[in-house]
Amino acid sequence: FLSAAIHRNMVSALELYYYKLRLRYFNAMKNFKNTRIEKRKFNQIKMDNAAKHYRISSMDKAFKRWIQFSMSRKSRIIKGNEILHKLNSTLILRYVFDMWFKFVKDLQAKSSWYQNQTLRNILGDRRYSKSESGKGDAVSALPKNIALKIFSFLDLKSKILSLRVCSRWHYLLQDCALYTELDFTESGINIDDSIVELLLKRNRVFVHHIRLAQCLQISEKCLLNLAECKNIHDLDLSQCSVSLNVLVALSRSCPFICYINLSWTPINDSCLPILSKFPSLRYIDLSYCEALTPHGFTMMFSGKTLPKI
Repeated sequence: FLSAAIHRNMVSALELYYYKLRLRYFNAMKNFKNTRIEKRKFNQIKMDNAAKHYRISSMDKAFKRWIQFSMSRKSRIIKGNEILHKLNSTLILRYVFDMWFKFVKDLQAKSSWYQNQTLRNILGDRRYSKSESGKGDAVSALPKNIALKIFSFLDLKSKILSLRVCSRWHYLLQDCALYTELDFTESGINIDDSIVELLLKRNRVFVHHIRLAQCLQISEKCLLNLAECKNIHDLDLSQCSVSLNVLVALSRSCPFICYINLSWTPINDSCLPILSKFPSLRYIDLSYCEALTPHGFTMMFSGKTLPKI
């Protein structure tokens, strides 16, 4: 009922209408997509800013914590240094007290020994009856001071062998007055650390002269025990294994050494300045010490620490 022209116009109008709809739809989709992309960018920027702010705040917190920790650590270090200083002072006082206690103990031992000796010489020895002392032994029948005088002429080997004769001789030869001079050089017995340590432990307060020449079996540990004999005057250590530690121990503990023999020993130039720390030293024998040089002697005598040498 419509004409062909009208039909064509209607068809073209519908096509135009659908084209505009499609165009509007595509524009709407395009705008939606763009807005979505912009929202994503905006959200990403917001997230980046939040993460940056979080990092900055966390770094700020960490820095504040580190400052607090460093300040507390500094205070702990200061307190620790104060405690160490107090502890060091207490250790020094304790060392001084121990040295003073040992010195007083040695003085008491000396005084008690001399008092007992004088009482024994005055009152006589009553530990043995007359029947035991008069069994045909002329030395046992003598007074104690005379018997000790006779035993004082014996060498070290004879004294050790005489200990086995009888109980009376064993008692007399235990007297410390017989061991003021210890000569291990010509004793005729194999000298090792056990024999030297035993004699030094028993008579360390009363020993004045010690000869250990050619005693090659004595170790450095045994030589360090010589520092306990604080009244030594003469010391012969030729051909012994003398080291720097031995000389340091002797210089600290033996202030009365006047003569020391270090010939044929392995000492070097570093040991010579230690000899200047002996306050009473007057005679030194350093012959055949191959490790010594003229420079060591120059260093040794450069100061005024050895006025009596």
